[in-house]
Amino acid sequence: KSSTTGINYGVWNSSGNSSTCTLFNNINENVEIAVSDITLNCDGHSIVSSVGGSGIGIYSPDFRNNIVIKNCVVRNFNTGIRLWITSNSLLENNIAEYNGIGFIFDSSSNNILRSNIARNNNGTGFTIFYSNSNNFYSNKAENNYYEGFSLRGSNYNILNSNIAKDNSGIGFYLYASIENTLTSNAAINDFHGFNLVSSNNNSLLSNTVNNNNNVGTYLSSSTLNNITGNVIQNNPTGINLYNSDGNLMFNNFFNNTINAVDNSVNKWNTTKQGGPSILGGPFVGGNLWSDYTGIDLNGDGLDDINLPYNSNG
Repeated sequence: KSSTTGINYGVWNSSGNSSTCTLFNNINENVEIAVSDITLNCDGHSIVSSVGGSGIGIYSPDFRNNIVIKNCVVRNFNTGIRLWITSNSLLENNIAEYNGIGFIFDSSSNNILRSNIARNNNGTGFTIFYSNSNNFYSNKAENNYYEGFSLRGSNYNILNSNIAKDNSGIGFYLYASIENTLTSNAAINDFHGFNLVSSNNNSLLSNTVNNNNNVGTYLSSSTLNNITGNVIQNNPTGINLYNSDGNLMFNNFFNNTINAVDNSVNKWNTTKQGGPSILGGPFVGGNLWSDYTGIDLNGDGLDDINLPYNSNG
């Protein structure tokens, strides 16, 4: 029941220490989750307002645990859905649209964000502040004004099978973040696809980076990152490493106007090993360059002349 209007919006069910609220009406004010062990199932209903704040939020600085928020559509708030100092919780199948920021994780760890959509927000789609060891699976960030996914001071997170598309800013942005793993994500038609700034020991594996407006993958002051098995194509510049040493790039496919720019000291191949390669060859070694005109002399799928190769950058 609303504390301001007295209207009933949902029904409660309890089991053990946990309680579930299932909505049967739309809500025109914000929702605060003030205790642990709560499930909010909007069941497809909307939470809409023009007064700001967070649509669904955890505001108290006290620790929250075992929160589930699912099947909600949240519009017209400063932040659509916010977790603050929250752990072991799940956000699933929610849509945050036309907000300032779609989703915020703030000082929250060991949570799962799965199958959510952040679209048409005035800021970022998904913002992760000082939050560690979270798992982000199969989420979409589309047509947001800034980044699709933004990690700041956040470590040991896993981002798998997420899509950042048509964002005016960067698809996936890491700032001062270490040991995150980004696998099988897609950055399509963003400004930059992936951007790492002052971020070390991260892994970018088997991602698709296509048709972005500036640089597919950009590193600045970032070291010891592993960039392997990615398809980076149809970008003005495929990859640009600026003041970023000690990174490893191999088994990537580059097909861009300018494939690579590197003003630092990095490693662009690994010891020859069994495949398959990114294009199905029997061995893995360096990268596949669209502008390479060398020859494979021994049939191992790796070129044997003009080595080491200097791509057009």
